[in-house]
Parts: sequence; C-alpha cells; structure tokens
Amino acid sequence: MRRLGLLCAITVMIAAAATGEVNADLLRAAREGDAETVQDLLNQHGPEIAEANSGVAAIKAAAEQGHTEAIRALLASPAVDSEKAVGVAVAAAAMRGYIETVRVIVGHSGNLQVKNGAMAAAVLNERVDLARVLLSEGADVNLRPTDGSSPPGTTYLWAAARKGAVEMIDLLLKWGADPNQRTKDGGTALMSAASNGRSEALQMLVNARADVNAADRNSQTALMHTLIMSWTECARVLLASGADTEIADKNGGTPLMNVAATSHTSMLRLLLEWDADVDAIHAEGFTPLMIAAFSGRLDNVKALLAAKPDTDVRDKQGRTAIDHARERKRDDIAEVIEAAKDG
Repeated sequence: MRRLGLLCAITVMIAAAATGEVNADLLRAAREGDAETVQDLLNQHGPEIAEANSGVAAIKAAAEQGHTEAIRALLASPAVDSEKAVGVAVAAAAMRGYIETVRVIVGHSGNLQVKNGAMAAAVLNERVDLARVLLSEGADVNLRPTDGSSPPGTTYLWAAARKGAVEMIDLLLKWGADPNQRTKDGGTALMSAASNGRSEALQMLVNARADVNAADRNSQTALMHTLIMSWTECARVLLASGADTEIADKNGGTPLMNVAATSHTSMLRLLLEWDADVDAIHAEGFTPLMIAAFSGRLDNVKALLAAKPDTDVRDKQGRTAIDHARERKRDDIAEVIEAAKDG
C-alpha cells in the first residue's frame, strides 16, 4: 500500500511538472509572438491550460508585445477564458499604442466596456491615434473610467487636461466631449488644467465654452486652483475669459484674500490689475490687507496699499490691519501701513 501511494504521488508530481512546463512554454511562445507554437500547445494541451487558466497570462504577454496572431489563436481557443482575458489584454495593448492588436481584441469581444477600458488607457498614455480608432468604433467619449486606468470618478477630458495633452483634448472635444462634465468631486477639466499649470489646454477648454466660474465641492473655481502653485499664465487666461475674482470658497475667502497670505505677490498684483476688490470683507471681518499683515507678507501689504484700501476697517474683534501687524511683532509692516494712511 505504501508503495502504491508513493507511486501515485510520483505520478501526480510528474503530471504537475508537465503541466507547469506546458504553461511556461505557452507564456514564452505568446511573449515571442510564435503563433504556431501557441496553436500547437492549445491543440495538444487544452485541458491543462484551461485548468491552470494560463491563457490569461499568455494573452497579456502577447498584448504587451503587440503579437496579434498569437492573440487571435488564444482568443479563439475554448481553453482560454477570453471574457477575463480581453480586459487585461486590451489595457496592455492600448497602453503601448498597438492599434491593430486593440482592434483584434475589441473585435473579438464586441463589448462596449472593453472599448471603454482601452479608451481610458489610450487617454492616459496620450495615444491619440488609438483613441481616434476607439471613438470611431463606439467608445464613449464622456465616460468616467472606473477600471483603475485613471483616478476614480474622473473623465477622459479631465485626465487629458491634467497632462496638458492638447492633441488628445482636441480629439475629445471634436468627438463631443462635454467641457463642463463633472468628476466625482465636482471638478471639471478646466480645473484640472488650471491646477496643473496647463495654460494651452486651459485656453482650448475656454474656447470650447467651458464654464470659467464653475466651482467644485469645496466651492473652488478654476481661478482658485491656479493660486495653489501660482500659475500666473493660467490665471491670465481665466481672467481674460471672464473669471470672477469675487467668488468665495467654502471658507469665505476670495482669491485675493487667499493669495494675500502667501508669497505669491505676482499673483496678487495680477488680481488687483483685474480689479479684484481690495476692500472685500470676510465673514470674520478680515480684509486682504489684514490677512497679509497677520501673515507677515510685507510685499503683499505694499502691493495692496498701492490699490488704496481702507486701512481703518476693523474685524469682529475690533482690530485693524495695523493691530494685526503689531500683534505679530511686525512693526515694519505696521509702519508701512501707517505711512500709507498718513499719506
């Protein structure tokens, strides 16, 4: 009995080794684009390949190299779980821009979700020619990708705008992409371009009638998004296109108030050039001048004073901008404000 059990164990081990060798050979042949060997292995060892589900890895390997004929053989075989394989394969091929390979996979599947998955990869990797093919074959230009190929809840146009991919943006817009489509967080492609300093993409979206004053869930407009990194050229595009300088965010701060606390004096001057309200008052009674004084931003204080603000305004605690400067032990700022007041 012991001898019989040992023989069975040895037989199982030999069979497992043989199956492993078959799957390794299949993967190698697929990666090398040896369609003939792939077909022979599928014909001779279909059950072993199906049991190990190695066809999925083989298709992915072939797709990564653009080996179309090997993929045809794999997709046509009953030994391969093609429903599971096509999603993996199409993303791999799309990422590398293998147009004909993507056509074969999409054509075999006929599944819109597969087309859209390829579209997401094409946009993310700026494969314009491939995106054009997929759109012509029915991919949804306004889909929100959910397959992990781009941030969840975003849009193709948002992803292209973030990268400043102007050719892709142009293609998407020509195919009817909605420039005002919202992401899961209420953002738009315009905000994506603005927060990443993509001025050319920003201008394209403005020309496509993107809403320059749309706000996200934090009540931040595209103009506010430019302030974070001080994308001055983006701000110029937005201001020239009608961006409202007085829209406040969820904390009650206007763009001028928010930039007054930063080191971005050039952005502050730009806002003032476009008539941002130098005497705007926050819900707490703060003015841009108070914020600059409290934050110790002497250059900002000087720029604001050049716009002739009311230096006597008091916040809810009765403090003026000079008081805020004194409290922060910035006598230099207090003296500058006093001089402007006296002058």
